[in-house]
Amino acid sequence: MKRGLFFWGAFILVAVIIVGGFFYLGRKPSLLDPLNAIPEVEADQSWLLLESPGDQLSLLEWPEDKNEVSTVEVFTKDILGLSSLSSKVALWVQLPYGDRWYGAFQMPKEEIDSLRALKTPERWRSRFPNCVVGETSEGAIKIKFSEDSEPVVGAVERGTLLLSKDAQGLSKMYEAIETPSKRMKVKWDVKPSLPAHLVVFDDGKLASKLGEKLGVDEDLGESLPLTFTLGWESSDDRGNIFWNINGLEDVFASNDVADRIEPISWEGEFFVPDPLVAAFAFNAKGLVADTMMEGFEEAASKAYSERKELLELLDGAIISMVGGKSRVALLSLPGILVQLPERGDKGVEAVNELWDSFWLDPRPIEGFAAGGAVAFPFTLIGAADERLVLLGAIDLNTLIKNKSVTEIIGYDKPSLGWLYVDFPKAAEALEDLQKIGSLSTKVGVTNTPDLEKIEQTISRLKQLGRLKMVFYDLKSGEARWEPSN
Repeated sequence: MKRGLFFWGAFILVAVIIVGGFFYLGRKPSLLDPLNAIPEVEADQSWLLLESPGDQLSLLEWPEDKNEVSTVEVFTKDILGLSSLSSKVALWVQLPYGDRWYGAFQMPKEEIDSLRALKTPERWRSRFPNCVVGETSEGAIKIKFSEDSEPVVGAVERGTLLLSKDAQGLSKMYEAIETPSKRMKVKWDVKPSLPAHLVVFDDGKLASKLGEKLGVDEDLGESLPLTFTLGWESSDDRGNIFWNINGLEDVFASNDVADRIEPISWEGEFFVPDPLVAAFAFNAKGLVADTMMEGFEEAASKAYSERKELLELLDGAIISMVGGKSRVALLSLPGILVQLPERGDKGVEAVNELWDSFWLDPRPIEGFAAGGAVAFPFTLIGAADERLVLLGAIDLNTLIKNKSVTEIIGYDKPSLGWLYVDFPKAAEALEDLQKIGSLSTKVGVTNTPDLEKIEQTISRLKQLGRLKMVFYDLKSGEARWEPSN
């Protein structure tokens, strides 16, 4: 009986070993998560950390039309180029000059095999035609991406290319892989579900400079680090990006700017140019302080009899738009419109003073108690009632009345402000300016804009779509881009 139990026990044990061996040897080795190769860093330094699939990095592509580039720009272009070829990348860079950096790039197996053999992967050649792969004296991989590049040191580990500035950096990356406690600790606080994330950490120097600009204590930044976090997702011609700046509210705390700036509802009916090229709105309530007014007092007094009513109109929501048409004599240009909601009697008084200073008699606009519009020799609008002030250089016939601005940005919650740009329509507006510049050149006018540069700008803008950006509050917001209609 005992002999039978021993036999069957041994048989089962051998079977388990054989099956387990087949399972272990037959399965694919696990890929290294690139983020697990980024070492922990000291607290008293500024840095950047990127984690993203390679196909999400078109937003960060470095422009290729520069005649002269610095060493930092060459490094950025090389590393971002390599990142875009990766299935997933994690990159840490010490700021501001990249004195230290670590990069981990997941690559296809055939490219990992090429690198092991000290050969340039075939797919790299279109991006890096002069790339050279070699070996250091210590046996590590050495890669020089271009003639202008500094060589970098690397190794391959579980489907991932590890790169750093030197052998010491590469050694730290291996320590992070082998010892979890030595890895970079990071928490994505902007929509963790998004595929791509970027964190920029400032140890206080940037906050200090910002504090000086705002007139607060010079040593403010020593205790107020900033963390700027981005999360995004893009595909072809559309995408979303979200941001958050931790610590920014503390920078503004000492002069109570953060308390005075608050999100508001942008619901309501306004005038919108047709076509609409761009729009920007911001709640400036409480920002037009006496110090700002003093800076403009001399200029304002010349046009408005030393009174500050027009400047005081800025104390509230401001909506500015570009679009429609305006005319100066026989020339047609894009129009400009500024709308100031809920200004009350001050708005009516300021508009009346405006027209008195111009010595013009405007044609009244239906629904407005004061002011109006003129169409010749140039288009000008200045009208007001208690609920809305209209100011601008735009043809009244190119305005759509009673249109909700929340429809423009597709966001109906309270916000600090928002931005809208239709780049193809901006290109059309530039084409009108280009025609005027060309005509001016023909009749002998000098100092006209560079028509060739305008043409290049037009070509680039036509390839873009529409940008919609919302500032939730002082430190966070989102942006969306999509095809233009």
